Amino acid sequence: RGGLAETPLRLSGSAGARPPLMKPTTKILIFTEKINQLLPEPQAGLLNGILFGEKARMDGKFFDSLRRTGTLHVIALSGMNITILVNLLGQMTLFLGRRKSIVLSLIGGIGFIWFVGASASVVRAGIMGGITLIGLYFGRQSWAVLSLLIAAGVMLLFKPVWLFDLGFQVRNLLQMVAD
Repeated sequence: RGGLAETPLRLSGSAGARPPLMKPTTKILIFTEKINQLLPEPQAGLLNGILFGEKARMDGKFFDSLRRTGTLHVIALSGMNITILVNLLGQMTLFLGRRKSIVLSLIGGIGFIWFVGASASVVRAGIMGGITLIGLYFGRQSWAVLSLLIAAGVMLLFKPVWLFDLGFQVRNLLQMVAD
C-alpha cells in the first residue's frame, strides 16, 4: 500500500505534517455514520466507497467480492467522483445562467476536494476540471491533454519527487492515452 493514489498532496507544512484543511476523516465520519444508519451493509459500504473512497469499515466479504470480480475501482476516490459532482452541480444550477452555474460547479469541485482530502488522482481531476470550467466560462474549448500536462506540472511544483514515482508516471500516461 502507500501508493500514489493514497498519498495526499501537501500544499504547506513540513514533509511529515498534514495540514488540517486536508484531514478528511473527521468531516467524512459524520456523513458515513448517517449513511450507515440509513442503509444496511453492503449498500452502506458501497455508497460510502463511491462517495468518499471510504473502505475502512466496509464488510470484509463484500470488499473481497469487489476485489475478486475486478470492480474494486468503483469504490476508489478518483477523477470520476469529481466529474460526476461537477456535471451534476452544473445541471442543477443551469437555471441560474451558464456563468453562475460554472462558478458554482468550480466552487463545488474545490469544496469536494477539500472535503475528501487531496489525493493525487483527485487533485489531478480537480485541476483538469477547473481548467475546463474556466475555459467554458470564457467561451474557450478545452483540450484534455493540455489540461493534463498543466495539472501534472502544478502537482510536480508542490511535490517534485512524484516525477520519479512510477505510479504518478503510469497514471498520467494512461490518462493521456485515454484522452
